[in-house]
Amino acid sequence: MEFEKIITWMDWATIIFAFGAMFGTFYNIWQRRKEKDEIKIYIIKENKKILMPISTIRKHITRAEIGGILRSLYMGQTYQIEYLISKKYSENILNIQKGEEDELLIELTQNDKFDWNKN
Repeated sequence: MEFEKIITWMDWATIIFAFGAMFGTFYNIWQRRKEKDEIKIYIIKENKKILMPISTIRKHITRAEIGGILRSLYMGQTYQIEYLISKKYSENILNIQKGEEDELLIELTQNDKFDWNKN
């Protein structure tokens, strides 16, 4: 009789943990659903929003990734964009990573040094 009681409790524990694992799996799928969305990168120059020829997926949006993309597009030795060291830029990247925004906007000013091959 005591053995049957232990087995019954073990059955209940197994069922509870199985449901927990199932809910954990669904939660993980739900959280990662936007991970592979394409994120377009725009340059805002002289109040014009220009789409860059290279985009990336949400899970790859980092400061280093964007720096690499900009280096690959820039025609000179080094570029200088003041916006890339601003808090607004960091917040934009964080919001994209969280899934709250779907595009990266890089604002250029008159003093910025960035020219890219538009072909």
